[in-house]
Amino acid sequence: MKQFDFARHWGKRIRPLLEKPAIVTALNLGMMLQGDDYEPGNPPWLHGRGPLNGQRAKEGCLSWYQPWGRCHYIAPFSWAIGKELFPGLNWGFITSDRHTVAIGFQDDWRYPQLVFDILLFRNQSASESVAFAQDHGWKFYRSLAKYAASFYFDPEEAEAMMLRTLADRHPSLFKQQ
Repeated sequence: MKQFDFARHWGKRIRPLLEKPAIVTALNLGMMLQGDDYEPGNPPWLHGRGPLNGQRAKEGCLSWYQPWGRCHYIAPFSWAIGKELFPGLNWGFITSDRHTVAIGFQDDWRYPQLVFDILLFRNQSASESVAFAQDHGWKFYRSLAKYAASFYFDPEEAEAMMLRTLADRHPSLFKQQ
């Protein structure tokens, strides 16, 4: 299991993906799950605790996409980047009340090959990020629709709504694995 290094790959591998519709959709969907005043195009970092702690960010840079304390909402963005960079893997989410990470795996999600933790990758190993996410009643979600639906009172209806409204525009995000 390996922790993906966002900083190392930002310029050459990730930055060219930032305008892809599937990446933008995953970013916006995830950030809107927070339920605050996030709107598409808002700087994600401003919706975390960073501004309170003196964080500064530059548009297009990694820091712009690091809303500290909002791992649950930026995880879909990390997941979409993982799917784009490593399409041969299956992708899902490990989440708890404390933390969320996107994982890439071959056949069994319990043995991830890659961990995409855009907030803690510098300070935690892949195993540490997964262990942090597997604390306090954790769950695994195999799809973006199931993960996002888990934020709603009726997750099954929310998943069906997402599949009806978004799957036709971005099928790669919502195909069942």
